[in-house]
Amino acid sequence: MKFETLNELFFAAMETHRKPDVIRYKSGGTWRSVSWTEMLERVRDLALGFHELGVKRGDRVVILSENRLEWFLVDKALHILGAANVPIYSSLTAPQVSYIVRNSESKVVIASSPEQQAKVAEVREELKDELRREVRRELEAEQADGEEPSLHLVRDYIGEML
Repeated sequence: MKFETLNELFFAAMETHRKPDVIRYKSGGTWRSVSWTEMLERVRDLALGFHELGVKRGDRVVILSENRLEWFLVDKALHILGAANVPIYSSLTAPQVSYIVRNSESKVVIASSPEQQAKVAEVREELKDELRREVRRELEAEQADGEEPSLHLVRDYIGEML
């Protein structure tokens, strides 16, 4: 089967391999699974949240995050909308983050933790003309029953207008 887009490949893989553990990741020393149905639901919810934020085809969205499951889910949601993911290493400094946001012409920043949010806050004033939204993530506040926190719906985590 020939695929012309990454979206075609993603949806074909989800349809073909209806697995209870399409993705496995380690959280708190324990391996956890995401089923194909949960994967599709989470990606759909994120895509709808981004759409609600006004993200559209051709827009660029910064992901300032460590390597984690949610990074992949956000990336797939952006592909569905035709938007581009602008990944930023979580180890970069606030001025480096500002430089990348400005030069990529990104309109939205997703920060995965209070540490990453602090970097955006430090340069918020110089980014006020570039950014439409900052999506903030309070990871610690989401943990319940030992579950790994996740970005289920972007629209639930909209920060203030910058």
